[in-house]
Amino acid sequence: MATERILRDYFEVGQEFTYQEARQFIHPIRTRNAKFKSEGSFNGTILRELQFLAERGVLKFHADEGRPGVYSLV
Repeated sequence: MATERILRDYFEVGQEFTYQEARQFIHPIRTRNAKFKSEGSFNGTILRELQFLAERGVLKFHADEGRPGVYSLV
């Protein structure tokens, strides 16, 4: 998955980041290689991919620790 590869290129395992921080790196790369209907469509797609990566155990979502919107690579 392109999003996972981009995250691994820019963040270390255990390094915390927000969607907005990750988006700075993901957006230019993904929009170069794919067309999205709108910015809302792009945001929804990437947020779904982050959720999928969390379900696969690639990302940790820190909301259960009271820090919603914070992720880290596992």
